[in-house]
Amino acid sequence: MIKQPLYTFDKSTNVMTFEYNDSNEFSALEIIYEYVKDIKQAHVCLSGGVDSQFWIRVCEHFDIPYTASTYLTTWEGSPINTEDYVCAQLTAKKFNCKWDTIEIDLQEFYNSDRPYELAKKYKTDSQQICLHLEYLSLIKDRYADTTFLMGGDAMYLQMVTADGGPDILGLNGHRLKDLLVYENFFKQNSIEYVKDIVYLDAKMPSQIFKLNIEFVKQHKQHLSVDTNDSQSHQMENLPVKSFLWESILPGTVNTLIKVGGFERVKKYFAMKTGIYNYFDKKYREPLEQLMKNDNDMIQDPSKVKIIVKNKLDMHHYIEEFDSTVKEVDSKPLTLYLFDF
Repeated sequence: MIKQPLYTFDKSTNVMTFEYNDSNEFSALEIIYEYVKDIKQAHVCLSGGVDSQFWIRVCEHFDIPYTASTYLTTWEGSPINTEDYVCAQLTAKKFNCKWDTIEIDLQEFYNSDRPYELAKKYKTDSQQICLHLEYLSLIKDRYADTTFLMGGDAMYLQMVTADGGPDILGLNGHRLKDLLVYENFFKQNSIEYVKDIVYLDAKMPSQIFKLNIEFVKQHKQHLSVDTNDSQSHQMENLPVKSFLWESILPGTVNTLIKVGGFERVKKYFAMKTGIYNYFDKKYREPLEQLMKNDNDMIQDPSKVKIIVKNKLDMHHYIEEFDSTVKEVDSKPLTLYLFDF
C-alpha cells in the first residue's frame, strides 16, 4: 500500500491542499497499519479522551510495544482534570499497560513565563495547547527513542440549517492551525510521532464518512449546525466520534460527557471574582495579544485557501448522508449545555 499524506500547506500562498482519494480497497485499520507497522516502541499520550484511548487499542491489536502517560493538573493542590484522568486510569487498568502520571501545577504554570515561551517557540495562541506542549516537553526525554502517538479529532458530516444543506466539518484552516503547532514541536525536537488519524492519509476520510452515515442509520440522529445561531456552534461531536473509533476497534472506556480541567478552572475564577470570563481576561487574551503579529503562525485561519483534489469524489458521501437523514427521519443530535 502506498502512503498518501492527506494535506500539505504552502505558507507563501496560504494554501492548504487536501489530496483526497476515495478508496474502498483498504479498511481504516489497514490504512492505519501502514503508519504504525514499523514502530519499534510507542508512547501513547493518553489524555483519557476517546481519541487517545483508540491508540491503546491500536497498539494492542498490532502487538506494538508501548507505554503510556497522562498529565494530572492541579490548582492550589486540588486536582483539576479529574474526569479525563480517571478515564485514562481506567483505560490503563483495562489493558494492563505501563502507565505514568505527569503532574503539572496549573497555577504555577499559568503564572509563569512558560506559556509565552512555548507559544513563541512552537507558534500558538492557545492556552490549552500551551499546556499540551508543556506536558510533551516534560516527557520527551523520559521516553526518548519512542514514537509518540497522540489523539486528535475526526471529520464529520453535518447538516447546515441556515441553507438546509449537508456539509463536511473538519476541512478548514482552523484545524490546520492546530496541526501545525504539534508538527513544529515534534520536528524541532526530532521526535517521531503519529497524530490525528483522520489526517494521516488521503484514503482515510472516505472510511470516516461511511461511518458517519452508519451512525445516522443506527441512531437516527445527525450533527446539525445553524450558522445564524451562535449558540449552536457549541455542538458536541462526542457521540459520533466515539462511534467512529468504537466501530474500527471496540473497547472504549465511556467518557459519557466531555468535561475537561479548563471548564473547572474557568468556573472557579468566575465564582471567586464574579467575572464570568476572568480566566480569559487574565490568561487567554494576553497570550493572543502576544502572538497577534507573529508572522510565523496562521493569524486568520478563515483566510486559508482550501483546495480539495478529487473533491467531486467526496461529494457522493455528502449526498448519501443527506438522503440517509431523510430516509430514516433522522433528528438533530442535541446535547443541552447547562452551567451547574
